[in-house]
Amino acid sequence: MRSVLWLILLVHTAAQAAAADRQCDQTLCWQIAPVVCVADQKSDRCQLDFRLSWQHPKPISLCAELEGLSLHCWQQQTSGELSYQAQLEGSALLLLRAEGQPRLSRQLSVLSRQPARKRRLVAPWSVF
Repeated sequence: MRSVLWLILLVHTAAQAAAADRQCDQTLCWQIAPVVCVADQKSDRCQLDFRLSWQHPKPISLCAELEGLSLHCWQQQTSGELSYQAQLEGSALLLLRAEGQPRLSRQLSVLSRQPARKRRLVAPWSVF
């Protein structure tokens, strides 16, 4: 049963990553992969090594941010790439800003292999 749940989680993660591979806002497009990190336990920190790339037809100045932390800025370029190793405790917002204004955003998610514990509805013992 546990292996079936793990397989479903992997298929869902792959489908989500493929669907979110490319995102555009008018003429600015970016790709981020992967966007999901899998931790052993829900309380564990997760290390997500992601790669971001962007394209624009004209030179533009952009900055990438993760939860308000500046990761990298590009000055007057038509494309750029960034590889980053993030330590996530939960979901985090990745943002691409142009001239201080947010242009594109993507939620990076953390999933755990260990499902949340369910509370028993009945006592583990019975008098009958």
